[in-house]
Amino acid sequence: MMTEIDHFVWGVSDLEAGCAEIERLFGASPQRGGAHPGLGTCNALLSLGSGTYLEIMAPQDPPPASVGERLAQLDAPGLVTWVLRSGDLSQIVGRVADRCTDIASLGPTKTERLTPEGERLSWELLFLTQHKYGGLVPFFIDWQDTPHPSATSPAGGAATALTIASPQAERLNQLFADLAIDMTASAAAEAALSVQFETRAGRVALTSTPQSLSVLGF
Repeated sequence: MMTEIDHFVWGVSDLEAGCAEIERLFGASPQRGGAHPGLGTCNALLSLGSGTYLEIMAPQDPPPASVGERLAQLDAPGLVTWVLRSGDLSQIVGRVADRCTDIASLGPTKTERLTPEGERLSWELLFLTQHKYGGLVPFFIDWQDTPHPSATSPAGGAATALTIASPQAERLNQLFADLAIDMTASAAAEAALSVQFETRAGRVALTSTPQSLSVLGF
């Protein structure tokens, strides 16, 4: 089973303000992506090179207890999670069932959004649930026939390092090993997710907050 980092999700309570901040930091303006029906969210995108991008996610008409509602309650922007790309999500489902006794998989689920131009894009998502790691654990995506956002979004630079810290680093690293995820978490008093970027504006770091790591609700 092969997975690659697909994108990073940066959560904000207001899309326009979030895009303005990313433009200030990266020296590039994110492209509005569209709304996610049912999730109560919308997004904007910035390419990080071939196969990787940054997603700025914000609330849009969020229903109660939704991802969008939790984004609207953020006191400050922060990294929500990271996402891995796979061409066979069923293999990951099987690996969870065979090797992981304390988590469950949710999906694959068909997901879609309408672009500002009215084009409907669709893909499949797979989430890992019933754990207490929040956004430190990635979810998985299969773009299928949809063009990858890194090829259709404005260039924003490149991600150079992903850092994960957790008070439960040993258990989290065992989960990564069980799922064949090439990542190692370091021990720390507080859970944290951080990504370093090289941009036209220089080196940039985006980090999580305790609130942002709980946005997905898993």
